[in-house]
Amino acid sequence: MEIIKVRQIQKKVLDTAAALLMKIGGQHPSQMWGRVFDLSKKRLIDLQDYSIYIMPGDYVGEIIRKTRTYEPNVTKIIKDNIKKGDVFLDLGANLGYFSLLAAQLVTTTGKVIAFEPNPQNQQLILASMLKNEIKNIKLYPYAVSDSQSILRFTTVGSNGGVVTAFSKDQRHYLLVQAVVLDEILNNEPRIDIVKIDIEAHEPSALRGMKSLISKHKPKIITEFHPWAMQLNNPEAPVDYLRQILGLGYKLSV
Repeated sequence: MEIIKVRQIQKKVLDTAAALLMKIGGQHPSQMWGRVFDLSKKRLIDLQDYSIYIMPGDYVGEIIRKTRTYEPNVTKIIKDNIKKGDVFLDLGANLGYFSLLAAQLVTTTGKVIAFEPNPQNQQLILASMLKNEIKNIKLYPYAVSDSQSILRFTTVGSNGGVVTAFSKDQRHYLLVQAVVLDEILNNEPRIDIVKIDIEAHEPSALRGMKSLISKHKPKIITEFHPWAMQLNNPEAPVDYLRQILGLGYKLSV
């Protein structure tokens, strides 16, 4: 088994990206902390094979609006590895860019299972599904973790993450339901590719899906964000890599 991509982001890179975003008309992430969007102002962006709703001024949305893509390296990996009929599991769907992309690639013989706890993002994803007449995405409005529980969840525009006791800032947060994937997806006959991008909560999500991984042996594309992991978890970031290796995978950057 092999992990086909580990995306490492350091604080310096994030600061550079934030500066670039402001140049293309968006807002610095600090300006969006705890922000609630007026969804009536959502904007439809036409991409090559589908359309996606974004919010003007949002960090992720403005990148999509300006470049007509998002995280091109991850986009390429998904396009190169996903096949017609596959089942794609999207953990941390955000605005739904990768879920919508995968839905086109797997066609009607496959499906996408997406998890996104941010209620505003859920509305945008559902609106995009209706606009594109997509029926092969199943959207779950939950966070994923290693226990069924109610978690605090902070938002920075469309981005967001679980607030832990180790998090620095806990002023603005929502309450979200967390589920264990081994329990909620235990009857799925196949899972072929998993994308995990949940802002430093990846170790907990992985602990909650060990049985699924053992059963289906999917390809995994995961964010690896050491700076955020140090802020939000008691374990060292390298422990997440050891966790992945312990499941029988190899790492590729």
